[in-house]
Parts: sequence; structure tokens; C-alpha cells
Amino acid sequence: MPTSQSQLVEVLKEQIASLEARSPGYRARVAEALGRIISSEQRNKLRRIDIRQEVKKECTDLGTFLFESRAEAPVESEASEGSDQ
Repeated sequence: MPTSQSQLVEVLKEQIASLEARSPGYRARVAEALGRIISSEQRNKLRRIDIRQEVKKECTDLGTFLFESRAEAPVESEASEGSDQ
């Protein structure tokens, strides 16, 4: 892997590690989405693909994952209110 790509991977790893854990598995899902976006960009260099659609799909999928995982977990303030009673 060329140095610039190695540096990019290291920076992405650091940034992902510093993300707020918005739900269980969130950081891993972000890393997977970024990997697929980078792979799509490499494919785009070889043959023209609609990279915007690929990125949009990854962002939408990540948003859906976050929404669904938050919907399954109780809201923190509601959970603490229930423990006072």
C-alpha cells in the first residue's frame, strides 16, 4: 500500500476510535462503510461508476443502522426516570 494510503488508513482509524459510541457496533459500522467507500473510489478510477450513489448508499445505510439501534435501546433519560419510582 503506498504511503499516502497507509497514512489515510491510520488517520481514519484514529478518527473512528475517537468517535462517540452512539450505539453498540457504531464504530465498526463506520469503519466498514469507509472501507466500502474507499473500495468504490478505487473501482471508480478503473471504470467509471456512479461514486455519488455509492457514497449516498453507505451514508443512508449507516444512518438507518444508527436509527434502528437507537430505537431498540431505551432513551437514557427515560430509563433513569423509571428507576426513581
